[in-house]
Amino acid sequence: PGEPDPALFPADAFARRLRRAARRISPQAAGYADYHGLPALRTAIADQLVRHRGLRIDADQVLVLPGMQAALALVAQTLAAPGDRVLVEDPGYAGARAAFAGSGLRLTPVPVDSEGACIAHHCRTRAGPVRFIYLTPSTQFPTGARMSLPRRQAVLAAARAQGAVVLEDDYDSEFLWRGGAIPALHALAGGDGVIYLGTAAKSLAPGLRLAWAVVPPGLAEPLAQAQRNLGMGANVHVQAAFAGLLADGGWRAHLRRISRAYAAREALLAEGLVARCGSALRLRRPDGGLQLVAEFSTPRDEGLILAELRQAGFAVSALSGYCIAAPRCGLVIGFAEADAARVDRFCDALARALGAMTA
Repeated sequence: PGEPDPALFPADAFARRLRRAARRISPQAAGYADYHGLPALRTAIADQLVRHRGLRIDADQVLVLPGMQAALALVAQTLAAPGDRVLVEDPGYAGARAAFAGSGLRLTPVPVDSEGACIAHHCRTRAGPVRFIYLTPSTQFPTGARMSLPRRQAVLAAARAQGAVVLEDDYDSEFLWRGGAIPALHALAGGDGVIYLGTAAKSLAPGLRLAWAVVPPGLAEPLAQAQRNLGMGANVHVQAAFAGLLADGGWRAHLRRISRAYAAREALLAEGLVARCGSALRLRRPDGGLQLVAEFSTPRDEGLILAELRQAGFAVSALSGYCIAAPRCGLVIGFAEADAARVDRFCDALARALGAMTA
């Protein structure tokens, strides 16, 4: 779950830009001078974020990194001390937890409801300082919940009261197909106390190892130096190719295409699950992203159901595997590669597994 369909990767367009980059990239760019990102890509990312996410930034605030976990590890190792506390969503992204734990931070899980993480309530009821608040507000991973505007404002107020830095992982904000866009936390805060994070892993491919962080002006230089010290540079030819896609409109056209495709595939899966499994499941249908959550209406053995599905040739994840404090029982189902035949087979297999447990 959470991985894009490789067949939707814009291979021809990306290959053209990659060949162009290989021919034209300067010796300086191919060396160590721009370890924190090619200027052309940092400028293109800043332009996209200003135009489409409402951020008020310039290119000097953008760092380009080899993946989201690298970005989180860089921030954690540079701006926090071992033992500092970070609030994380529960259920949530295991990669973020690994980056924080590997940097010696203490994880405090925060429950997620239909509007996202319940941060403000948690901050009011728990004692102790907080260094970071990590969130996926656009499309919460894995539940798909989109954080409402009032909840976002409450999060920012709680962070200010705690003196905490919000790490906004704007996961899957590029392709939302239901509802209007909600301003990024970074935009709402005017950049104050928020580090914005993005990635090409879901819109293009995880293997490109391409992510970015937007940091306050005063932190750009120390973070860039730490990035160099830790060897966290991204491939310059991939950077140049992506910069070309951003600058000439190719990426926005690609986003429109995959948004239509993923919206249709999510609907296909959701309708199949409702038709075949009925009230045995409670679906949390996302407004975007690449997976949906199906919670069991009654207690079930996730392990047995996963085993049945594996035997039928399907790999899905247990919802409890994304939880820390309060395990929830259900499945996280990716739909990026869904088609009618595959959805039919999957829903039949799941219905049989659910039926076998109640027979």
